Amino acid sequence: MRVSNYNIYVPIVDREQEFILVQGITGAFDVVDRRTYELLREAKSNETILDMLSDDVKAALIKRGYITDKNHLQEKEILKRISSTIQSKTKNSIHVTFVPTYNCNFRCEYCFEQKLIEKGKDWLNAKLDNSIIDATFKQLEEYKRLNKRVDKISLFGGEPLLRSNYEIVKYIIGKSNELGAQVFAVTNGYSLDAYEDLLGPSKIEAIQVTLDGLASTHNSRRYLVGKQPTYDTICDNITLALDKGVKVSLRTNVNKKNFDSIEKLLELYKEKGWLGRPNFNYYFKATHRCYEKETDVTADIEIMNQLANSFGDVEKFQFNTMYSHLSESFKQMLLGKGYAPMRSGYCGAVSGMYTVDPYGDIYSCWDVLGDQKEVIGKVNTEENRFDLGERCDYWQNRTCGAIEKCSNCEFALFCGGGCGAHANVVNGNHYTPYCEDFKTIFYEVVPSLYKKYCLQEVNA
Repeated sequence: MRVSNYNIYVPIVDREQEFILVQGITGAFDVVDRRTYELLREAKSNETILDMLSDDVKAALIKRGYITDKNHLQEKEILKRISSTIQSKTKNSIHVTFVPTYNCNFRCEYCFEQKLIEKGKDWLNAKLDNSIIDATFKQLEEYKRLNKRVDKISLFGGEPLLRSNYEIVKYIIGKSNELGAQVFAVTNGYSLDAYEDLLGPSKIEAIQVTLDGLASTHNSRRYLVGKQPTYDTICDNITLALDKGVKVSLRTNVNKKNFDSIEKLLELYKEKGWLGRPNFNYYFKATHRCYEKETDVTADIEIMNQLANSFGDVEKFQFNTMYSHLSESFKQMLLGKGYAPMRSGYCGAVSGMYTVDPYGDIYSCWDVLGDQKEVIGKVNTEENRFDLGERCDYWQNRTCGAIEKCSNCEFALFCGGGCGAHANVVNGNHYTPYCEDFKTIFYEVVPSLYKKYCLQEVNA
């Protein structure tokens, strides 16, 4: 018997005699005393130390996977099989995004799609036509017939809710209603008023909008093509959407240029009367460091430290996407309402996500739109189906088990390998890890949740 290579050892701040063990293959989560913790750590280099454990403790550690009779290669193969099994299940959930046009009325200074502007006005101005939309929905009907889950349609761009896109969006909403799918839009929010009659239940039910600070800060980062300000219009349109019953997720992209805007925005949300509305939520996300100047980059961890001034150590987690997925999943597990948050891939781009653009090209990932090398298929308007190519398998087979470095990592099935598009930008290869600050975040989230939801219950 030996100590598993996939154990995660988590200290608990202010609890010197207790440590959390997390098993990266079985998903086990346990609290042990200092002696057990130290013996397991020492036994990594000297297996005979395991004999110092009591029979009961040793049996429990074996059952939970912390001690194993498998060698490292055998454990690694198990991880790969688990990854593959999870992946096969996630592929049953289909998510289609429509890009009505690549054109945008904004020229945000940090936009990851700036490269698309180089393709010229004619290319940007192309619009999605009904034949592509019809063929896509026929394919979705076929997916449903095959018992795949299809319950959400997204709109992306460019800017999907340009005033000139109204008829396209209205048509997509009608087809989505026939399919029984909700419609979600990622929008800059500037022209929402032109869509007032298309906002609300059974229409555009949810949106993501970005506000990067108060007026002067926001307008210096997110402005119209002619550099005109956008702040006041967006604020008015957020209130409009909330009044129409739309679920509004308000995002703030943070780097060093607007880091001091975080607390000011919290005050703004109170003043606007948005806080407390059941259909309003907000979060803060560091801009993608792989697209940013090093001098401008901040980290999600820094954002969380700033939010800790306004919220408790656990409450702050909900306001950042890297933290929120992990914290909510672990919270449900600790409360006995779920399982360990294990996953095979980072996001839907490596499973059942298909993004259809105005040219009928299909992509897996929003970050690579317009890059012909990343096209995974074509919408066949004559036979009403998706014709998917080898690039589709390339994307959908990118699991943590298929990435060599990840398959040796104890965090693999919690992290999922990170963003494939960002890994390619940084490393020149999709099949490499893009870890960001995942381990640091894990070591912060897990003990904080344990102290809040387990220790409080014991002490109650």
